[in-house]
Amino acid sequence: PSRKLSEADLKLIKKEMDKIISKDYPIVRKEVTRDEAREMIQAIGEPFKLEILDSIKTEPITIYSIGEEWWDLCAGPHVESTGQLPKKAIQLQSVAGAYWRGDEKREML
Repeated sequence: PSRKLSEADLKLIKKEMDKIISKDYPIVRKEVTRDEAREMIQAIGEPFKLEILDSIKTEPITIYSIGEEWWDLCAGPHVESTGQLPKKAIQLQSVAGAYWRGDEKREML
């Protein structure tokens, strides 16, 4: 079940991020068709990503992944692996709300 993110969660998230950096996972770029990207997004039930896909005007669509557990639409490029990210460059300092695409009439994320 979903719940609101709290200030107490920030240390746990930072610890997990440091672990991902330490594991030095490769970051992989994949080119897919618009239809393939749509199918992937629909399979995980991400309506915001569908909206982003619809706003992309170029093809092919590029997806970056870290292992089999995480992927996202992105133009890239990226570092070659998570181990190239300095741990001290990532800090989580506070929890704040934001409206989807900065529009106060849209959903709060």
